[in-house]
Amino acid sequence: MMSAVRLTELSLSGYINDLEPDLPGVFSSEYGWISPAGDWYSCGFGGHDVKSRMLAAHLKLDKEIAEFTERIEEGTPWGQMRKAGLGPKDPYIHAREFLVESGWVRVHDEDNCGYLTAVCKAQMNELQVQTFGWMLKQFRYLLDTEVTFDGYKLAFKV
Repeated sequence: MMSAVRLTELSLSGYINDLEPDLPGVFSSEYGWISPAGDWYSCGFGGHDVKSRMLAAHLKLDKEIAEFTERIEEGTPWGQMRKAGLGPKDPYIHAREFLVESGWVRVHDEDNCGYLTAVCKAQMNELQVQTFGWMLKQFRYLLDTEVTFDGYKLAFKV
């Protein structure tokens, strides 16, 4: 786990603004995104939403996210407001959900409860599992860990 000193020294904006993947086996943060190709994108604690929006814009996923947003908001008050030209104008408002739906893995500490969790739509592919394992090893999560798998999440007790 990162020490309090290290957390204060690292800038969250540094993780979020970097749109290139971390080098294999050299991770800036234990929190981030794993692409379907197994690339790790650090985002720091609490940076998943902003990083997902920036990645979606960087990867030019505007059309796909617009279709996804329309599909998930259909028949909801948010969808009705958006059709009426009201509500949030952020085209990447559902980027986080879109990335997970598209096969990306979000690695975070769910509810800040001491469990590092990988959230994905289905099982991780081999490249994602390999990257996740490298990250866990770098941050020493593999020592005395408990692993649970429910088909959609892997939780590693830290």
